[in-house]
Amino acid sequence: MHTSRLLHLSDLHANDAWYRWADGMQTRFGLVVISGDLLDFNAHRPIGDQVPRVKQHLARLASSPLALVSGNHDRITNGGPELFRAQWLQDLRSDSVWVDGDTFHHAGFRVRCIGWNDAVPEAAGENEVWIVHAPPEGTSTAIARGGVSFGNWDLARVCAEGRGPRLLLGGHVHDPESWCARVGRTWSLNPGYAEGAGHPNYNVVDLVRGVAMHHRADGTEDVRKLW
Repeated sequence: MHTSRLLHLSDLHANDAWYRWADGMQTRFGLVVISGDLLDFNAHRPIGDQVPRVKQHLARLASSPLALVSGNHDRITNGGPELFRAQWLQDLRSDSVWVDGDTFHHAGFRVRCIGWNDAVPEAAGENEVWIVHAPPEGTSTAIARGGVSFGNWDLARVCAEGRGPRLLLGGHVHDPESWCARVGRTWSLNPGYAEGAGHPNYNVVDLVRGVAMHHRADGTEDVRKLW
């Protein structure tokens, strides 16, 4: 296991096969990150048994260090006590599982877990990693192919003013113009969503070397030197 390398996933949307794939990958990394939309709740797919089923998957993943944040599918105001402010996710917290509101240190970086619609902070220094569902507004990681942006305005402002983290791990936009973008000193990564694929798109980041690699489910890859 390479402790400085992290596996970045997002938008698993209660896909059992994708969670099982992640379980088979976790021991290769010092940290697994899932940046929101662990569930898949919309008008066409009721919540059903998703919460207990996804919690079982996450419990298996928690045998390795695991950082999770809520997305818009995980934090539903009218979904009852378990879904309000993603209480179901809070129940998973442990010494090696971090969720919305938590801060911890990994490979020389301060890592913050920022939940869906939570206030955007300011970085205390350059060596910060933020996990947040929606990327900064206006970046190519937040703009879907076709030109519509689904990013976070407050996050974009903080990053543009140089008060953001060195690295931001997000998702939300399933088909972004790019998996990697920079605003201010902040690198924003979004693995995207692989509709119908056997495993998800994913990013691998080596925090010590400052290198990120994007792996698409179709087998294509891209590498970026971040710092």
